[in-house]
Amino acid sequence: MRGKCPKGYTMSHRGVCIETKTDTPIRTNTRFSNCDPINGIWDGSFHNVGGSCDSVCTEAGFVKGNPTYYDQNIDILDIIEVRNFILNPAPYSNDEMPPFYNYWSCIIWAMDINNDRDVNVIDIQYFIDLLLAGGTEGGGNVPEELKVLQINAGHLFNINYTNAFDSSGDFPECLDECTQQGLCRKSDEDELRDFISNYQPDIVTITELISNQECIENPICQEAADLSMDSSCSLAQYSDEQIRRVLPNNYTYSCSDPLYTCIAVKNSVGSLDSDSITTDLPEQCNGLDSWPINVNYNYVTLNNGSRIKVIAAHPLNAPTQHKDKCRKAHFQQIFDDLYNPNENILIAGDFNTDPYRWNWNSIFNWNELTNQEWTETFAKTLLNEFNPIPNVLDYTTDGVCPIGEDQVYHIDSWDIDVNLSDVEFSITNPAGQEVIFGQTNSSENYYDLNLILGLDDTSQKICMDMTAWHACPEFPIGLVPGTGGCNGLFNDHLVWSWSGDIVMTVRMNSDGTSTLHDVDASDLDLNSSGWIMGFEWMEEQVKNSVAGKIEDMIMEYESIGDLIETLSPVDYDSIVQPEQYDYIDSAQYWHSQTTYGDKGFTVHNVPQDWNLSQSPYANNWDGTNYFYGPDITHSFMFLEGTLDYIISNFSNSRNCQTYEFDFMDHHALMCTLNPNR
Repeated sequence: MRGKCPKGYTMSHRGVCIETKTDTPIRTNTRFSNCDPINGIWDGSFHNVGGSCDSVCTEAGFVKGNPTYYDQNIDILDIIEVRNFILNPAPYSNDEMPPFYNYWSCIIWAMDINNDRDVNVIDIQYFIDLLLAGGTEGGGNVPEELKVLQINAGHLFNINYTNAFDSSGDFPECLDECTQQGLCRKSDEDELRDFISNYQPDIVTITELISNQECIENPICQEAADLSMDSSCSLAQYSDEQIRRVLPNNYTYSCSDPLYTCIAVKNSVGSLDSDSITTDLPEQCNGLDSWPINVNYNYVTLNNGSRIKVIAAHPLNAPTQHKDKCRKAHFQQIFDDLYNPNENILIAGDFNTDPYRWNWNSIFNWNELTNQEWTETFAKTLLNEFNPIPNVLDYTTDGVCPIGEDQVYHIDSWDIDVNLSDVEFSITNPAGQEVIFGQTNSSENYYDLNLILGLDDTSQKICMDMTAWHACPEFPIGLVPGTGGCNGLFNDHLVWSWSGDIVMTVRMNSDGTSTLHDVDASDLDLNSSGWIMGFEWMEEQVKNSVAGKIEDMIMEYESIGDLIETLSPVDYDSIVQPEQYDYIDSAQYWHSQTTYGDKGFTVHNVPQDWNLSQSPYANNWDGTNYFYGPDITHSFMFLEGTLDYIISNFSNSRNCQTYEFDFMDHHALMCTLNPNR
């Protein structure tokens, strides 16, 4: 539900539906459901009447296991109520009211704690077991081991590592304007379904899905469906929802509105309470919700009667302070508004940040020189960890050989090994003069953020073929024409290396937009070999030509430009009018609720002995030990981090594994949660 709360709930100031404690349940004298359990009707077939006992009673505010609704506790009084009904059901028959008057019907529904649609001594035993497990209004302690799976099924672009030039904005069967880089191929749905079927997790949260409604109503989705039968939108009008196709048949699910993030439970473990509730978009996110960022939640009632509030999260990817306020507001919904000390709470999702490595205080607050230095160290470390780098095959360059029928070379580069000695940022005005925060002119149309990459012996394997006869040789050079180049008779490549600076310039315009404006590789020096006497002059020709290709590739290669632009930590406003920095960012807030909080939350995929001072998150981080901390769950080109988390307040287990899929840039995360004893 979006924008309103169900009956029995009220809206908090952050847009979260909070259960309203009332003395009397909502009642009606009008038949509106098929709930009449006193006559054996739990979801009958009255004409023009919808609903069932499950949906009607949940919406009215009743809770399984709490037939004494008015006291809001699962206790001995509930056992007495069940005993009274078993001994004498007559008082529960609504003698003076129509049998569909929902008060007594829902009292009986709440007694049926084991969901077998029969109130008997077995339910009394379930009540006793629940109370022995510590029953409270939140559903009691969770007495059994649970296996929880979190999946972000989306992807960032379609990177072809065999040849970067064969990459594209999305998979051939998909169109980004339809699925927004989410799960978009039926073959990938099948692979996830097989995975879930094999591992049989008890509770699943999964995000970056698409609905049949979007497939049918979005004309771009129709184009995608026409491209391939493997498109997730193919024959959408005749298909089950994508989430149903991903989940095996022994799972029940409920999703956010709009359908994007879903919660599922294995039927042999428990059941979900009606529809999930999607929190309202925080006001800090206005204008930033170009894709469906969301927090939604539901209750899982385990078959032993224990209840768990399950919160599924997918907040904003936020590389600037302005956007981080949106991400933090969703965190506040999760850890503050939805928190109840008397409830078992399970939180899972893609949180779009790594609070154990990414120090947003340093990234956002460039008023302090040490913070800019931390950011430079961060960028250098990630770029040096960039491996593998996509091969660059069969690109052409001309102007190298002055003599011949065709001067074009075809070049292959592979096994590229980046070694950065330095990374620096600078900000310049339209005159090219370096400026510092606050000492700027707000009348300027733009400022440039320059990312300067200092290469030191960055190596590659390379070969060059001729396309027609000319006087210049292939490389490697053969003993006779036709025996060299990329299919050389004795050697098919040379190892060359580069040193010098590549400067990437992000232009930040006064209207708030940013673009990758320029790439300059003219400072690079080529350290090469394999030249024969008389052809050394070609080294400079090759260097200039290949450096130009590096510039063109970065500018034209959509995913590189978009990533650099997206990750830019500053914008025009922050340069012209830097804020006095007293902001508590989303990572700091995260640690206040988990690492140092008093609400009993355990982040299950973070090692027990994690120490901030030893981590990249530390303010004095020297660039070493980047992978100290939780296992990586997100890898895209040079960007690696742990973005997916599973958190609870009823278990302190640290038993988690990650699983990679070649069509996702996230890894699936699965944790086994043992109950606290």
